[in-house]
Amino acid sequence: NNVWVSMLALMNTGGALVGYGIWRRIIERWGNLNALVAATLPIFLTPVVYAFSKQLYAIAAANLVVGAIFSGVNIALFNTLLEVTPEDRKATFIAYFNTAVTLSAIAAPLLGVWLLNLMGFRAAFLVTAAIRLLGSLVYLSLARMEHREGLRS
Repeated sequence: NNVWVSMLALMNTGGALVGYGIWRRIIERWGNLNALVAATLPIFLTPVVYAFSKQLYAIAAANLVVGAIFSGVNIALFNTLLEVTPEDRKATFIAYFNTAVTLSAIAAPLLGVWLLNLMGFRAAFLVTAAIRLLGSLVYLSLARMEHREGLRS
């Protein structure tokens, strides 16, 4: 119902508010790429919780954690964007970035519904978890490559 939709959104936002402060300190200490690895590794747990949870309270608690974790993903990605883009084209790249984020916010639910119809509730969430885990492993491999390159220099 509407109360639970509001509660889930509130928990997510509350987690993000707390998370931004925490992730700012982590990024200052570890750098953007390492923080991105740390933030993306646990995000596969969200669809796993959704797949197996039978209580809205558990999902609400998970949304609190998700908000905190995703704030790390958001700030680390945006900081990395600012680091790697040429100064004279930053505004253009920020616009591309925001467009890509918006398009993914449109496409992801459509893909999720397609998976739901194709394979059912639990399987769709587990496939989503696997895709998220794979994505975080890509960031981990990038961080390891960067670390090896730094050792060679």
